[in-house]
Amino acid sequence: MTTANPIPATENEAWGFFGGMKDNAELAWPLAISAISDATGEPLESVRVFLDSRHGRHFSDDVRNQMLVGKGIEQAIQGAVNSGCVGAGVKPASTSRHKSGASDAVTAACNFGLRAQREGRPAHGQRRSVQGLAEDGF
Repeated sequence: MTTANPIPATENEAWGFFGGMKDNAELAWPLAISAISDATGEPLESVRVFLDSRHGRHFSDDVRNQMLVGKGIEQAIQGAVNSGCVGAGVKPASTSRHKSGASDAVTAACNFGLRAQREGRPAHGQRRSVQGLAEDGF
């Protein structure tokens, strides 16, 4: 992806996509954000919210499964984008595809992240910081 916007860093190193990718996280993070943004047309920050959520953890499972059958990390990420994110709580689209081949499930999950971002709340499954909870009066 060629963009003037910097890739946003994860805000959830222990869980989500980053935590799920373990030793491959540093390499996989920018590749996944770029691939999902390119495929769905969603802004990078919305993709970050998606990847930092539980949906991102499921997406990492899809990527790792592709790697287990011998695909390199870039091919595995692209394969997971094209097959859809089953763990996103949305059935993968069987015939409906975006111009790049991304399934509606990946787009729906990214839209979920975008809605959470607009509403100023964490995406479902995204951990709140202790400071954030304290600010909310908990």
